[in-house]
Amino acid sequence: MDLIAPEIESLTSINLENYVAGLFQFGGYYVNQDLTFVEEQASDPVRSVNLFQLDIIAVNFHPFGEDRLVAEVKGGGTFTDFFKFLGIKTYLKPDQAYLITNNSNHFDDLYKAGKSTGVYVLKAADVFDAFSQESNKEILDFWYWSNELGYLLTSRENLLRIAGGSFTDEQNGAYQEIRRYLSQVKNRIWKTLDPIEQSIELKELMDNNRGFVRSILRIQKLEATDTENAISSNFLCESASYVVLLTKVYYIVSAVRCAIYSVMIPGNDYIDSIQDSVFKSVVEELKSNINFACRLPEFLQFWIFLCGGMFDSENEELEYFSKVLGIREEAFLKYIELIKSIFTLLMPQLSIQWSLNERDTILEFNHLPNSLRGIGIKFREYLNIDTSNYIYSQMFTNRLDEF
Repeated sequence: MDLIAPEIESLTSINLENYVAGLFQFGGYYVNQDLTFVEEQASDPVRSVNLFQLDIIAVNFHPFGEDRLVAEVKGGGTFTDFFKFLGIKTYLKPDQAYLITNNSNHFDDLYKAGKSTGVYVLKAADVFDAFSQESNKEILDFWYWSNELGYLLTSRENLLRIAGGSFTDEQNGAYQEIRRYLSQVKNRIWKTLDPIEQSIELKELMDNNRGFVRSILRIQKLEATDTENAISSNFLCESASYVVLLTKVYYIVSAVRCAIYSVMIPGNDYIDSIQDSVFKSVVEELKSNINFACRLPEFLQFWIFLCGGMFDSENEELEYFSKVLGIREEAFLKYIELIKSIFTLLMPQLSIQWSLNERDTILEFNHLPNSLRGIGIKFREYLNIDTSNYIYSQMFTNRLDEF
């Protein structure tokens, strides 16, 4: 399977959104996608209402805050789309707002309306052309496919295809649990602006779903096994592992946000207000080198979702990955050491499996979807990096082909 993206002019809907998200990721932003703003009804707190859906939030972190941009992506693009997005912009108050269209019949008028309201209206192809120098095009394709994989791993339609066209009752129950877990991140937690509150919500979500991947196996009434084997043997467990992975990354990003807030608030008042002693120690670790920590979300996003959460210290990965990220090799290794340190601090939280596995020359973030590792193998092959030390590389790429 060659990971070559379609021409951007041909893309619509979620496929176009995944490419545009990749453009922001390539530009160094930490990106969240496909978010829904859900509010409880004042008259009936048991029920909720979906106020709006947002395609992309991209964040650039720095020691004195975070710059947020929001983007709505449309294959076409009408004035109805524009005014809906203008309402979202007004409500969320981002630093920048982009309406990105592909084949709108109203582009000139939308562009004019955007100039007077603070919405940048752009053509997807123009944004793509700004980034797509010959040396960058293939990397943009990998970001696209990584985002496509994330969608396919949780798409009911795609999982039904893998299941052979229909779910058993047990598989349907397992899928509903996966969607329930994912909805907490995509519908609720993302809109919590205070990073301490957000970290509490994320920790509660993980605590309340201990051993989530194995629980998906049990719901299907399949033989019990460890998490790695469950991921390798069952496509719904692979889907569940992706949802848990998103939560773990989000949790670390919330720690970075806390470290930034603690710089902006005088004294130790902010850090002292963190009740979770383990999480607090992570925040203190990040604050001790805040300039460096601010790029950790970008590094994690790259290492996990493009490199498959793996690093072989014996081959050319250090040189090539550092070059793609635009950082020195020493900085790349320093980020790896920072991740090791964070995971060591998080180990007391035994209810959550925070672990890195070191085998010979290879370091791995445990419990990732095998298909995501397949992206990492393909990315190395594109960079002409020797993958012979990855003894399960064929299994990883085979699983990628399945999705």
